[in-house]
Amino acid sequence: RGELWCAVNTDGSIAGAMRVVPRGFCGLYHYLSLIGTSASARGAGVGRFMMSEFEKMAAEDGCTKVSLMVSDFNISAMDFYCSLGYWELGVIPDAAKAGISEHVMMKNLTHSGALK
Repeated sequence: RGELWCAVNTDGSIAGAMRVVPRGFCGLYHYLSLIGTSASARGAGVGRFMMSEFEKMAAEDGCTKVSLMVSDFNISAMDFYCSLGYWELGVIPDAAKAGISEHVMMKNLTHSGALK
């Protein structure tokens, strides 16, 4: 059950999208396999909103952690995830493409306030 979620502007245009794979990390935690915002929505908090919804969804499904991967060249994304409380579990060299490492990132929901 992979799910595509969209953030929609008041005019009906799509501001962002994310694909969530419930229990997609070792059958334990929700995995965020894709996230992006439209160019016009960047810097407006859409990504932060979608991440919050992802974490809320996982918490409601009983997950104590969430997971994602980010490519080594995407420094701004890594900084963004770290600012939200994500930490690096490990690095997988050449995971999707030769010469590019993927950083596996996790967030503990029980310590972040996401679970109440």
